Amino acid sequence: MHFPKSLDQGLLQRLIWVVAADGRRVPGSIHVGPSEKSWEFIPAKPWAAGKYRIVIDTTLEDPSGNSIARPFELDLVQPRPEEKPQLVELPFEVK
Repeated sequence: MHFPKSLDQGLLQRLIWVVAADGRRVPGSIHVGPSEKSWEFIPAKPWAAGKYRIVIDTTLEDPSGNSIARPFELDLVQPRPEEKPQLVELPFEVK
């Protein structure tokens, strides 16, 4: 995956993962690219045909605090409501 802005490497390592159709995490390693603008997953074993999902915890945010869980424009005078992390899933299939 490629990002328009740099993201925190530690968050990228921790808050994005891949799961198989049965819901189990796919073992493998993560590579964060130059300037922390890309994320690559390398499975421990060759991909088997099937359906998978990239799972992203909405706690992931850019250096300005923007995330996919909340609007980019925030009223800084009003306190932010307590947020519970959610998951966003991007399905893909290996044939």
